[in-house]
Amino acid sequence: MDYVTVSPVYPTRSKPGYGPALGAVGAAAMKAPVPWLALGGIDSAERARECASAGAAGIAVMGAVMRTPSLARELAEAFASGTPRGSGTPGGSGTPGESGAGGGRRGLAAGQVVVSPGRRG
Repeated sequence: MDYVTVSPVYPTRSKPGYGPALGAVGAAAMKAPVPWLALGGIDSAERARECASAGAAGIAVMGAVMRTPSLARELAEAFASGTPRGSGTPGGSGTPGESGAGGGRRGLAAGQVVVSPGRRG
């Protein structure tokens, strides 16, 4: 599947001053011709849900998961809970997995993307 990443959606601790932050609605307004993944500053369940509600096909997270590996599952579950049913967003079924140091993309459905330290996805 072809996709684009849109960033920064939120201010990011990993790249201070990078921006301006678009916000989830601003990122969606760019109307990418292919599915888009929200990237940048997604460090809370609320932000993950906002991205899903705005129409992101998934989220890409590194810094927050590097700082708190256990956050990966919470973000994946929050993204899944914020995806509108029947929205056409890929995935929406399956059990969110957990990525962390030494972990893979076990159990992540399309539409629930979490990038962990040392992994590309």
